[in-house]
Amino acid sequence: MRVPFQVLLLALGLGGAMTGAGEDLDSLVRQAHEWVARADYSKAEQTLLAALQRAEKDAPSSDWAAVILNNLGSLYQDQGRPWDAKRCYHRSVQIWESMGRPGSAGLAQSLNNLAGAYSDLGVYRKAEEIYRRSLELRESILERNHPDVARVWNNLVIVYRAQGKMGEAEEAGLRALRIFTEAPSSRPLDIAATRTNLGGVYRDQQRFAEAEQHLRQALRIWEQTATADHPGQAQPLHLLASVYIAEGLTPAAEPLLRRAIELTKNAFGPAHPDLAPMLAQYAIVLRRADREQEAREISRRAKTILEESLRRNLLGHTIDASQLAGKARRPSGR
Repeated sequence: MRVPFQVLLLALGLGGAMTGAGEDLDSLVRQAHEWVARADYSKAEQTLLAALQRAEKDAPSSDWAAVILNNLGSLYQDQGRPWDAKRCYHRSVQIWESMGRPGSAGLAQSLNNLAGAYSDLGVYRKAEEIYRRSLELRESILERNHPDVARVWNNLVIVYRAQGKMGEAEEAGLRALRIFTEAPSSRPLDIAATRTNLGGVYRDQQRFAEAEQHLRQALRIWEQTATADHPGQAQPLHLLASVYIAEGLTPAAEPLLRRAIELTKNAFGPAHPDLAPMLAQYAIVLRRADREQEAREISRRAKTILEESLRRNLLGHTIDASQLAGKARRPSGR
């Protein structure tokens, strides 16, 4: 899993004193992050689109447009809109490259996020290729044991696992976990995300005791670090429930799935694509409890969400990144 919203403050890392347009843009990006923290994604989107329009008008030769597009892509990705995210990230990468800064940290970040969008779209070979490029770039800029390097290793776990490369997935996850554990500047939620991904790898390998250990530790970090309603907890809850289902401990899985579904729905709405696999697992739990009518209804909901998500992704619509600035006054809906 990715840590939700972790790149929305990338703009705040721009060095040097800011005047005029830069100060206004910095203020808008900060405001967007505040809207995200309040789970008001519509206002966050409007704010970032307004910032993008301002950047392209008043600061066309600066880093700002690339940074804002990167942050807007992160917002879309967390909302389950990978096509919109991909377009934003791709345009951000193009801007960084057109500025003649092939070794910049901003380019490495946008590449990492672009790979994540391809991963969300199921284009895993392309995602792996771009992650590798981001990893090489980050290792050339930073120390090999820097947390930003570990974040790419952690993301590689997802694409390796999706391609059935379990040995490589485990190796990448353990490498990321070691860096995060040893680096003083690591964030606790990075460790939680890595343990969640490792838990998924071990579950797929039927190494249930190891999977449960990592997932419980991930949840403990979330409980100690974030608010009780943070949607980042949903993935380890879902994976831990799937471990219990595989072990035949169905009653223990039900409250975990109900909580994961509630967190995701409250944060992102009732049609977020992450809900489909959670609902499908919940239907299994209901069938094992002889609650067939409820199970059929839940299965229908899961199928509807999945079909709608696939339809949106195949169409690849809602926002054309080349027209993002022009849409600042009328942002797209879900």
